Amino acid sequence: MAYAICGNSPNDPKWYNVEQAVGANAPNAQSDVKLVQYMIKHYYGTVAAQLGVDGWIGPTTLSWIKKFQDDAKKGGANVLADGRIDRAFGQVSSISKTVYTILLLNAALQKKNPSAYQNLPQSVPLSLKPKTNPYNPGKQVKTVFRFTQSPPYHLVVVYTDGSEASMVVQGQLQFPPGTQVIYIPNIYGI
Repeated sequence: MAYAICGNSPNDPKWYNVEQAVGANAPNAQSDVKLVQYMIKHYYGTVAAQLGVDGWIGPTTLSWIKKFQDDAKKGGANVLADGRIDRAFGQVSSISKTVYTILLLNAALQKKNPSAYQNLPQSVPLSLKPKTNPYNPGKQVKTVFRFTQSPPYHLVVVYTDGSEASMVVQGQLQFPPGTQVIYIPNIYGI
């Protein structure tokens, strides 16, 4: 189920993620599909009027995913235009070495249609606690999302059991070996 990662204050960036992939050869869970449809429809506006926000995957949704990726690539974003929106486990995919499409989609919608971005939680069902790793539940992920570049650091920490905590750290950041620390700036180039 789609979910939000929020900061500590209203000024901190918030972004939305899918729990499982959406698009070609993906699980296409209904709330994840609905999140992607909502974001694409409100990013493109009246041009995407025929795109439904119903949570069902089909040729129309698949073509709009591919269009967004192609447009982002033409705009200079380092994105894999494969017709699939994967869950972001960081800023850049460890396999393709490209920025996750869901992160670009967040940045694009927030920039182009801030009111739709702000109203997203009222339109799309969101999970309060996403699965740690829905693709391989036995292999849990431990991640720190960092939203500020310098102190005070605004963080969301995802523990190996899937629980999350938001915090602000004034001093130096130190984490156990193997912790994935990801900086998520507010804009991604489109």
